[in-house]
Amino acid sequence: MCNIKKGTALCRVIIEAKAIVVDEAPMTNRGAFEALDRTLRDLTGNDNPMGGKCMLLCGDFRQILPVIQGGTRGNIVDACLKRSHLWDSVVVKQLHTNMRVHLYGKFPIDTLPDVVQLPDTMGTFVDSKEELVSRVYPDLLSNFSDLAWLSEHCILAPLNKTTHSINMTLVEQLPGDCCDYRSLDTIPDESQAVHFPTEFLNSLEVSGLPQHLLLLKVGAPIIILRSLDPPRVTNGTRCVVTKLSANTVEAKISHGRYAGHDIIIPHIPLIPSNSVLPFEFRRLQFPIALCFAMTINKSQGQTFKAVGLDLTDESFTHGMLYVALSRVGSADRLTLLVRGDCKTRNVVYSEVYR
Repeated sequence: MCNIKKGTALCRVIIEAKAIVVDEAPMTNRGAFEALDRTLRDLTGNDNPMGGKCMLLCGDFRQILPVIQGGTRGNIVDACLKRSHLWDSVVVKQLHTNMRVHLYGKFPIDTLPDVVQLPDTMGTFVDSKEELVSRVYPDLLSNFSDLAWLSEHCILAPLNKTTHSINMTLVEQLPGDCCDYRSLDTIPDESQAVHFPTEFLNSLEVSGLPQHLLLLKVGAPIIILRSLDPPRVTNGTRCVVTKLSANTVEAKISHGRYAGHDIIIPHIPLIPSNSVLPFEFRRLQFPIALCFAMTINKSQGQTFKAVGLDLTDESFTHGMLYVALSRVGSADRLTLLVRGDCKTRNVVYSEVYR
C-alpha cells in the first residue's frame, strides 16, 4: 500500500481528481502500480481498477524499463508494467509515426547479436574524451554564466564512473575556489556499526545517493536527487549553484516552468531504497550531483540542445542506446565517442513488445 491516510489533504485531492497522469510509466516497476491500485480502491471505496479513476499512462516501451539491481533479463521484463494483472484493464492508444525513425531512418543490425553500426549521419564522431568535452562545452569560461546555455548542454554515459570523471574535469575548469562537502555516514543498527568503519562507508557509491565527497563551485550545474519541494523542486530538477555555505547550497533552477527560481538545498539524511548491500546505512549529505555529465538512465525524460555521448562503455540494458540518441532533436547537435569502427551494442528485449 502507498503511505496515504484517509482524511488527509492528499486523500481529498485524490478523491476529487477526475484523472491522474503518470509520465514515463514503462520505467516504473509494476509493483508500484499495483500498490497504487490497492491504495486507490481503499481510499475511494471503489473496487474497480485504480479505484475507478481514469489513469493516463504515458511512455514508450522502447525506452529504459524498470531498474532491477543485479537482475537478469527475465527479472527486468517481469517487473515491467505489461506483466501486471492491471495491464488487462489498459486501453492502448498509439502514436503511429515514430518521428525519430522518420527523420533518421532505420539502421541495420550487425551480424553479431545486439550490435548496430552507427552511420556518419547520426552525429559528429570524435576520437577522445577531451574532444568530446570541448565540442559539447565550447568556450566554457565564456558561456557558463549563461543559465540557459548551461542547461542545454550535457554529456551522457552508461556508467556513473564515467560521468564522475567528466564532471570532475569540467568543474576544475570553472573559476573560483572549489568547496568540498563530506557526508556523515552512519549505521542505524548500533550492533552492526562496529563491523563497518566510517572509512568503508565513505567509500560506498550507491545508485541514487550523492557521493561522500561533493566538490562544488559557484556556477556549476547540479541535478537534484530527491524531491524537496514538489512540483517546483523534484528528483531530476537541474539547477546552477549560486552560493556555497557551510550548511546550505543556494541554486537557481535552470530549466522548465520554474526556471530562474532561487532555491536553498539543505543537508538531508538519505537511506538507499533498493541497495544490494547486506546492511542499511544512512548518508547525511546534500541531495545533489554535478551534471555537466549524467548517466543515460538519469537523462530519460530530459531534453537538451547539444549532447555528447560517451560509449566507450557500451549500453547494457533494454532501450539505453535509444534513450541516449534521442535526448537531442537534431543529429548535428549530437557528438559521439565510440570505440573502434562505430559499432556499438543496442540491447532490445523484444518480448516486452508482445
